[in-house]
Amino acid sequence: MSGPASLAAIFAELRDRIGHWRRHAMGVDTDLEADFAEWFGLRPAEARLLATLYLAGGRPCPVDRLADAGKIGPPTVSVRVFHVRSAMEAEAIDSAKGQGYWLTDVGMAECKLAIEALNLPPVGIAFEDAA
Repeated sequence: MSGPASLAAIFAELRDRIGHWRRHAMGVDTDLEADFAEWFGLRPAEARLLATLYLAGGRPCPVDRLADAGKIGPPTVSVRVFHVRSAMEAEAIDSAKGQGYWLTDVGMAECKLAIEALNLPPVGIAFEDAA
């Protein structure tokens, strides 16, 4: 490969390696979890819970599902959700007995902001022809 295509391939490989290192260093499994851990200052289990709530798109997540996702026991879900709530807007997460927890529109918007802010392309990088 030569030219811009090779630079694109190099940057794609570099981005993948940095992403792997970042996830490993944070103790999470996905880039989404890493984004939430970084943006909201969450522990790995809490970032996994928030990612699960976000991927549910505002629909209720039962406690057992959150426990599995967070790799924690069901009795500790409420404590972990409390920590997530503390890191977000007060009305970001709602709950109902027997239904579980879900992100409100405010919570979904806050998560989208975190994702967008942490996934912006690098600023100020320009490639010029070496003519």
